[in-house]
Amino acid sequence: MPAVLYFHENQVVYPTRPGEPPAERDLQYAFTNLASALAADRVVFNSAFQRDAFLEGLDRLLGRMPDARPRWAVAEIAARSGVLWPGVEVADIPQPGPREEPPVILWNHRWEHDKDPELFFRVLLRLADEGVPFRVAVAGERFGRAPPVFEEARARLGPRVVHWGYVPDRRAYGRLLARCHVVVSTARQENFGLSVVEAVYAGAHPLVPARLAYPEVVPTEFHAACLYGDPEDLAARIRSLCTGREKLLDPGRLRAAFGRYAWEKRGTAFDEAAERLSGSAAGVV
Repeated sequence: MPAVLYFHENQVVYPTRPGEPPAERDLQYAFTNLASALAADRVVFNSAFQRDAFLEGLDRLLGRMPDARPRWAVAEIAARSGVLWPGVEVADIPQPGPREEPPVILWNHRWEHDKDPELFFRVLLRLADEGVPFRVAVAGERFGRAPPVFEEARARLGPRVVHWGYVPDRRAYGRLLARCHVVVSTARQENFGLSVVEAVYAGAHPLVPARLAYPEVVPTEFHAACLYGDPEDLAARIRSLCTGREKLLDPGRLRAAFGRYAWEKRGTAFDEAAERLSGSAAGVV
């Protein structure tokens, strides 16, 4: 029976914490990823971005070895690698409807350093000081100690906050998404962006970096309106959307476009890939 390894993320290119010297990083998990990929019949990634980053990072990692560098492994893994976008459970995400003003800006990511919450709150606090009309909802799960910026920002944003914290109930989470006008990512590491896809399916206008997996996940027709270049660009786009100088994208149009990621469609792609692989030792995913 063929063995398939699916990478949602990997430790070869996972970013170090701020202030952590790369040279001091424990590479055990990266080499575990390498061994697993070599042992699998097929290696599948959740985006072409992650596949390419993994292979490039693996080549750099092996190049650091003092001798007997097995760089042949990169080409071998590449030859049996493929991409399958994951799916999103959309049953509990309601249809977009009327939303109260002022606009709600959503941040719904893990409370971790690689999602760069410091940048998100720095931009929002600057806009708040300018008097830009907006409210904010902060969701996402925390594991252990959260970066200090969360409590600092909550105190400074005060009455602008409409929600703060993880929402374990899927229906309640879906209702929260449907209240939000804009979803923002400031990630330094993102291989797909499930939380953004969920919010956009609920009708939120995405503002995401023009890098990582986002140019792949966001349909090309929305790139100009949704991909930002740097913090100044992000601040300008939020300001324009919240003051009405720029129109929010139509929620129904967003839902239709991002419906491609619903499990009802992605599940079929996974089933077909499994059938191809099981039917041939050299099956293609």
